[in-house]
Amino acid sequence: MSLRLYTLVVSLLLILYSLFSPPVVEAQTTPWGSDCTYTFAGAQVATLQGVSCLISNVLVIALQLIGLISFVMILVGAIKILISGGNPEAAASGKQTLTFAVGGLVLALLAWFLLSFIQEFTGVEVTIFKLPFIQ
Repeated sequence: MSLRLYTLVVSLLLILYSLFSPPVVEAQTTPWGSDCTYTFAGAQVATLQGVSCLISNVLVIALQLIGLISFVMILVGAIKILISGGNPEAAASGKQTLTFAVGGLVLALLAWFLLSFIQEFTGVEVTIFKLPFIQ
């Protein structure tokens, strides 16, 4: 695949994503509750528990990025296969990209299902990030 065609495809995908994606309004995914902030003199001040809230928000964003990156890599692999033009090396490269993208997505989903399974049977909230030594 030529560099010009690859740049054109990636640019088109980024433009389509920016047109049809919902706008991001806040930097954090969930509002911080009373555990993460303390009201002092009318202003909310971050507490040490805010670190766990911050890490929790980063993990939520990371899960969304895993889904987005795997979707883009599936598209790249499919495009590589489509434009291989009968070249076995290019088709093999596209298949490898597709295999790794689907494998990474399956691995991420299996990790989430494993954590949900542990949470269901043990009752321990392993899908909610909290620092145990900070009350």
